[in-house]
Amino acid sequence: MAEKLAKGLECIECKKVYPISPVNYSDCCFVPLNPVYNPQIGEELRGIILNNKPNLSRYKPLLP
Repeated sequence: MAEKLAKGLECIECKKVYPISPVNYSDCCFVPLNPVYNPQIGEELRGIILNNKPNLSRYKPLLP
């Protein structure tokens, strides 16, 4: 499900989008990358999180 949630990783300075991979910094700027989420999945994910038990397992769909 993580592949459907995130579209990629975006550099916080130059806004270059990288494919989803196990990197945490930009090659060009050497700054952290932020995930870019698919907006259509937001409502579905919100429902999953709010309808589950109030513990860490409710965030399982966000894990890679």
